[in-house]
Amino acid sequence: MSTDSIGLAKAALRRDVLQRLKGMSMQDMQSESESGSVAVYVDCERLREVQTESIVTAALKSCARVYVPRVLDRDSNMHFLRLQGLEELVQVPPFGIREPPLTDAAGAPRSDALQSPDPLQLIIMPGLAFDESGRRLGRGGGYYDKFITSIRQRSLERSWKTPLLVALAFNAQMVDSIPVGHHDVPVDVIVTPRGPILCTRRGEEEWP
Repeated sequence: MSTDSIGLAKAALRRDVLQRLKGMSMQDMQSESESGSVAVYVDCERLREVQTESIVTAALKSCARVYVPRVLDRDSNMHFLRLQGLEELVQVPPFGIREPPLTDAAGAPRSDALQSPDPLQLIIMPGLAFDESGRRLGRGGGYYDKFITSIRQRSLERSWKTPLLVALAFNAQMVDSIPVGHHDVPVDVIVTPRGPILCTRRGEEEWP
C-alpha cells in the first residue's frame, strides 16, 4: 500500500471510530473503563479515552516510579515525566489534557523516562482504534510512535529489555484491520472490556 493510500485509509478510519465514540454515553465509558489494568497515560474526557485515574493511583502506590506524558511541541515530541501524585497534574488547552509541570514542587526538573538510570518496563497508551494483531491508529500526531522509538533505542543501547507495550481500548475502538506505515509500532497487548487481546508472542508470555 502506498504512503498516500495509507494516509487516506487512516483518515477514513479515524472518522468512523470517532463517530462511534461520540455515540457512547458517559455511563458507557465509565463502565468500560473499569476493565483497565495498569496505566501510564492520563485519560482525557474530551478525547473519550479509557479512564485511568484509579489505575494511576494504584501505580503510584505500588511502583517505584510512575511517568506520565507531557507534550513538548507540535513536532511529535513527548516525554514521560515522573509523577508523585495526581494533584500535581494541570490541565493544558485546548483539550484539557492533564499533564505534569516540567518542574516538581521544589522547582527541580522532573525525572524523565528517557534519562532514567533504570529501564522502563511497561508503556500503557491510548489510541483511536486497534486491530487484534496489535496495530494501532493514533490521532495523527505521531507522539507515541516517536517516544516508543526513542525509548527502545535507549533500551538497546544499555542492553535493557524493551518495554512491554499495552493499550487500553473500548469495544467500539476495535476494528478488523488498520493500515500501517513503516513508522507505526504495534502493541503487545490490548486490554478491552471483553478481556485482554494478546497480540504478540511477548504479550502471550508476559501478560499476567
